Amino acid sequence: DGQLPPALGQYKHRLPWPFSRAQNGIYIAAYYGGPDYVLKERVHEGVDLQVEAGAAVQSIEDGQVAYGLDDERGSFGVDVLIQGQNTGIMYRYCHLAPDSLPWDYRKLWGNNNLQPMVKAGQVIGRVAPWFRELPEDFVVQAEVEVLYGKKRDHLHLETGYNPHPWLTQEHIYTRTVDFNPLLVLQRPEDYFEK
Repeated sequence: DGQLPPALGQYKHRLPWPFSRAQNGIYIAAYYGGPDYVLKERVHEGVDLQVEAGAAVQSIEDGQVAYGLDDERGSFGVDVLIQGQNTGIMYRYCHLAPDSLPWDYRKLWGNNNLQPMVKAGQVIGRVAPWFRELPEDFVVQAEVEVLYGKKRDHLHLETGYNPHPWLTQEHIYTRTVDFNPLLVLQRPEDYFEK
C-alpha cells in the first residue's frame, strides 16, 4: 500500500486510470512493493496492469513529456516519462510499442523544443507485446491465465512526486519520491464502465 506524499493528499483516489473507461480485461498482475519477478534482487517499483497488447494508453493528466527511452529491463518496448502539470507527479509508462508513440521518442531527451505537452486522456502509445518468458515458479492469477496465458502483456506504471522543474535526468531521479500509483488512481469500480 505505502504512503502518499502529504502534498498529494487531495488527489487520493481522484485521478483517472491510463486507459479508457470502456477498456475491459484489466487486471493488477503485480503490485508496488511486491517482488520483482524479472529482477529478483529488487522490489517492484510500480504496478503491472495486465491488458491485451495494442490497448491504448492515455495520459493520466495534462503534462510535459520528459523523455522516451528503450526499456531498461531488456524487454520489448519504450518507457515514457511525463510530469503532471497540476500535481508534480512523474508518471512512467513502461512497455509501450515504439511505433505507437505520437512522437519520435529518440529525439525527446535533452531537447526542450521537442518535449511535447500532452492533455489528460490523450493517447500516448499502445501496450507492446511482452516477449519475455516468465519463470516456471511465477504464479499467474487464474483469471489472467485464462485470458492471456503466460504471455502477460501489460502496462507497467510508476509514479513519483517531484514538485521541482526537471533539468536533467539525474534531477528526475534524485528529487523524486516514489509512491504506489494505486493511491492516486480512482478505485476501479468508480472508474471503469460496468
